[in-house]
Amino acid sequence: MIDTIDTLDRLLPHRPPIRVVRRITMHAADRWTCPLHLRTDDWTDGAPANGIPAFWAVEWMAQAAGLGLSLAEMSDTTPSGRLALIRSFEAAAFSLPCRESWLVDIEKRRDGGDGLWLFRGELTDADTEAPCARAEFCLWVQS
Repeated sequence: MIDTIDTLDRLLPHRPPIRVVRRITMHAADRWTCPLHLRTDDWTDGAPANGIPAFWAVEWMAQAAGLGLSLAEMSDTTPSGRLALIRSFEAAAFSLPCRESWLVDIEKRRDGGDGLWLFRGELTDADTEAPCARAEFCLWVQS
């Protein structure tokens, strides 16, 4: 498990409040889970009753994928990839409930011999365990 700020700072270019990945649990080389902890005020349009726009789920999945990629495929000093392509995205609703705890499950679908790594992600509400969003996307990693 990775849960130190120093390690996260080396692996992800994001800083709080944009960086929501706080740790990673590795299940296997091609699958991992990242719990997310949000300050919901940072992600709403100023009216928390409206929820968090669902498109942010792609960013959270990409952060989780980049962190896992850096750890599983490279080393703990290699920067993560950049979001290059969103192949599909679906959300249960236009906005997500204002909750602080979420889970992102990531599955690496294709290695990036050409620089593009394909992932499938799913965002789950940690309180209700309900899936809220799914995406298939590519990260670009320069060698």
